Amino acid sequence: MRRWHLPARAEPVIAAVMRGVAAGVLLASLAGCHPPASPSRPVAIGPAIQHPPRPPESVSASWSFSITQTACVARAVGRAMSLTVNVGNNRLEFVLAARALESEATTPAGTRGALRFHGSAGSWTWPARVDRHRDLAGGLSASKAAVNDVLVALEGGMLRTEVGHAVVPVLLVPAANVAGRDWFECVGAKVSHENSGVAGASIQREASVSFVTISKTRMAGTSQAMTK
Repeated sequence: MRRWHLPARAEPVIAAVMRGVAAGVLLASLAGCHPPASPSRPVAIGPAIQHPPRPPESVSASWSFSITQTACVARAVGRAMSLTVNVGNNRLEFVLAARALESEATTPAGTRGALRFHGSAGSWTWPARVDRHRDLAGGLSASKAAVNDVLVALEGGMLRTEVGHAVVPVLLVPAANVAGRDWFECVGAKVSHENSGVAGASIQREASVSFVTISKTRMAGTSQAMTK
């Protein structure tokens, strides 16, 4: 029988091929020894944490007063905000100006809101709306109740604002003391003049008596606190 002999130069090639085949068989057998990877479990995502809204900051104000032929004007001015009380033309207005109201996105003109005041002499709530000047304004006829609300504000307290999505600081209004009493006489005279007759005189008289009574009560409380 005739035998075939491979050339000597082919032997290294054959040996390399055989080693590659052996390595492939070994890797395949090792892979079969490992258990299949377990499927990944879905990660549960809890509800988003709801943080309570941050309370508005407080801003201290100070009073200033002015009197013209047509109106009696008082302003409680604080940092970046102010409350104006305007009495004239048989009408009484509370106007709040604040930097927080300057955004058209949060408080467009016409947005309804409320001014809520709470103080030592009482509380009141005035409906209001944002005007074209970006102020929150509320107005009523110069009635006995409206004049009394002015008196309550002059005795000091806190003014809170509710309007749209704006976060308006709480305005801390001090007691107006003697300057406020003198200015309030203008209010009484203005209301009495514009509400002619018995009704106007009654509003002026009752408002003046109320201011004196509240002022005396506050002064008495201060004196008792000083003597303790």
